[in-house]
Amino acid sequence: MSFFYFIFFHFYSALKSSQIMVLISLAKQAFQSYSGVWVIVAARLADLFLGEIKWLLLAGLVCYAIYKLDRPTAHLQGTGIPHVSLFKFAWMMINGTPTYDISEQLSMPLLKDPNCHMYARFERLGWSIHVATPQAAKAVFMNNKIFPKVTNTGWDGTLADRFLNGPNVMTQIDRRWREHRLVINPAFRRPLPYDLFADTTHRMFSELNDAHDNEFTMDVGDLLFRWSLDILGLAVFGFDFGGLSKDENNPWTSRYKQFDKDVKHPFYALFPAFDDGYRWMFPGRQAAHNNFDKFEVMLHDVIRVKNQQYLESIERNEPIEKPDLLDLMIESMYVEGVHLSYDEIFSNVCVFFAAGHDTTASALSFCLYYLAVNPEIQERARQEAIRVLCGDDQEEPMHDVLPTAEHAKEMTYINQCIKENLRLQGTVVSLVHPRVAQQDTVLMGKPIRKGTHVTVNIYDLHRNPNVWSNPSTFNPDRFAPNGEYEQQDLTTAWLPFGYGARTCIGFKFNIAEQMVLLSMILRKYTWSLPADSIHKNGVVTNNIVVMNPLDLHIQFKRRY
Repeated sequence: MSFFYFIFFHFYSALKSSQIMVLISLAKQAFQSYSGVWVIVAARLADLFLGEIKWLLLAGLVCYAIYKLDRPTAHLQGTGIPHVSLFKFAWMMINGTPTYDISEQLSMPLLKDPNCHMYARFERLGWSIHVATPQAAKAVFMNNKIFPKVTNTGWDGTLADRFLNGPNVMTQIDRRWREHRLVINPAFRRPLPYDLFADTTHRMFSELNDAHDNEFTMDVGDLLFRWSLDILGLAVFGFDFGGLSKDENNPWTSRYKQFDKDVKHPFYALFPAFDDGYRWMFPGRQAAHNNFDKFEVMLHDVIRVKNQQYLESIERNEPIEKPDLLDLMIESMYVEGVHLSYDEIFSNVCVFFAAGHDTTASALSFCLYYLAVNPEIQERARQEAIRVLCGDDQEEPMHDVLPTAEHAKEMTYINQCIKENLRLQGTVVSLVHPRVAQQDTVLMGKPIRKGTHVTVNIYDLHRNPNVWSNPSTFNPDRFAPNGEYEQQDLTTAWLPFGYGARTCIGFKFNIAEQMVLLSMILRKYTWSLPADSIHKNGVVTNNIVVMNPLDLHIQFKRRY
């Protein structure tokens, strides 16, 4: 309540200050004239007394309105669920406070109570329940009939809506979701393209060799952004985006990087109305939509080219030998069975573009950071990479060795590093599309009324001190055999890819990409943070649903 007392007295003081100055001026005039001084002052004091009550009531009404706005709406009151201050949260979001600091200052004080499974927080859809324990998360994920995905995301007309909220596998529910999965599944059931991952990484090293001396400092976020863009294009869409090319004017990298920055702006993420109906007030936001218009055209051109290739293969009676994801979706428009419309294909291209690219680049950036600030863990992972890729009984060759699926199975410690990084910095902070209660129900003993929005706060769950010991410490041994994770009562203690039937379809693809890059870069370089890094006291991130490090420069030293 001290916050509201502060507002009240400052507001009240500001209101009454002008009245006090009037009294002082009047008293001076009265004493100077020596006539009727006491009558005049007494009358004025009476007026001021009544005026004080007026200003006091006005100040009280303003503070009461602020107090009511700062608290959850009626459907959450009386439930016994604690809440985070709307004004504190909004202030931190708009000021770009990193996710870690928001969590530590607002939600962790609540979650330290071992009986606290959830809390309420204001989001773009209004007040929502954030669950942050394995038990509560499982209850939400396993009850799709009671907690289905929302159909109204609160994003209508925004950049996020235009890119992610079309008729795609992430947004669809029930029968139509199953039909999307039926078309898409074959692309993720075939052997993972380890050779493509390794070749692209080798090509990245060649570009770095040409551009830098043996020691250099680089923005790893930008580097991995371009690396993952090329893998996504070649593996999923059969298209070369040229992310690693030396062309600084490559429209795929320049336009998408600008869009990625625009769509993650915290103000528009929290207040989406200003990204749509009130966009005219912000010329910079209109420019962001204009940039996305051009990016959309580029994506449509990729689909058009692939569609023409498919039709030509049918005319030649030569089916595509190894169809990629985009080939399979295009094929569904022409064959009997489940059909995807063109709009559905385009929407899925957008979703896989974001999910298959941005999240991988961010996860690897975070992992390189943790290995930079934990050199003993970095060296232990390096020794495993050398042993698996080069053999125990021979001298390490001073050239790249390309990992295979068999190699990946043996790199258990690197896999532990990946999992621990995803626990600490899973790139999705909470569910992109929250759930909504379809009926009055009870969740972990708390009443949840029909229409309440519910999300799983993955970031808070992964750092909950009642779930993980020393949760802010990077410790890959948590995921060792019989380690802390295996001793958890529920597997929902670790949820970087979701849970249940709607687990991320590309999670194995993501892990394999990370295994290949990390094992190769561990052999190629040693690395550390520069002395002047903004991350020297902890990694600095943005603060919206899809998280990434900001301006992460790392100093590399080539080993061969």
